[in-house]
Amino acid sequence: MIKLEMNKKQEAILAAIIIVAAIVIFVSSIMSGSPESDAPEPPPAPEPIPPPAPLIDVIYGQMQRQEETDDWLLSKLDTDEHNLENPIVSLNPYDTSPLTALVLFDTKEPAQVSVKIISKTQEATIFHTFKGYNNRHILPVYGLYPGAKNIVEITAKERGGAETSALFLIETQPMPDDILNNLVPQSSEKDSGEPSGQSPETTKFYFTHVKKTAFDANGDYRWYYDDLSLNYPTKYLDNGNMFIVMGTSQANEVLALEVNMLGKIISAETISAAMKYGGLDEHQITQRPMYADD
Repeated sequence: MIKLEMNKKQEAILAAIIIVAAIVIFVSSIMSGSPESDAPEPPPAPEPIPPPAPLIDVIYGQMQRQEETDDWLLSKLDTDEHNLENPIVSLNPYDTSPLTALVLFDTKEPAQVSVKIISKTQEATIFHTFKGYNNRHILPVYGLYPGAKNIVEITAKERGGAETSALFLIETQPMPDDILNNLVPQSSEKDSGEPSGQSPETTKFYFTHVKKTAFDANGDYRWYYDDLSLNYPTKYLDNGNMFIVMGTSQANEVLALEVNMLGKIISAETISAAMKYGGLDEHQITQRPMYADD
């Protein structure tokens, strides 16, 4: 082996060259490394938020689900035998009116049907006789007590006078807290027309209007509408249904709905309205009189 001899200066220069070369190789190895294996992957891009569906589409979707509920109930009525002693009882069938029910059954002979909800007092008793004599009976039941096992009596009367009655229970859930706190008392006031200290104090009560509600002569809640999307000013029609008008995202357009007390949307229409002065509201709605030839 041939051994090369170097002086100290040459050794220092060689050592410096080796150090520089090592640094270059190290840096080069880092730069040439695969970014997929060394660098963390960037987080995935968030999914774009779809724009909200037009209000009329939301309403039509709700109406479609309600029709499916009707089809299911009628199919069950056609498939199985349900008479007055064994009716179909669907509590809150459309998921928007928890203190109502739909009762379905058939009678062999045409009969006129009455419904009575046994209440705490005679004044609060709810009773209704439906018109006509039919074999098929689809009865709305309004005015159930919340958080109770309600006793409901149904009577079927044939044309000849024969009557059949049946009692059954419909159990409901308690009232939600937001409705229980719906009635808010204002601070007491004195009648300014009386001498100071001689007039009895009076308390005024105000509703928070969280949800549509109804109560009986005893002050007990007997109905409420559990759909905040339709929590708008309402007219009540002669047929007992609610007429609700609400704005949409479109200029000069409002949505008009007819909704029954079971919470079923009977019809929905968009109508044009002048929006310059606040638009069309319930104060501008008048029911057209009904005529015999309508």
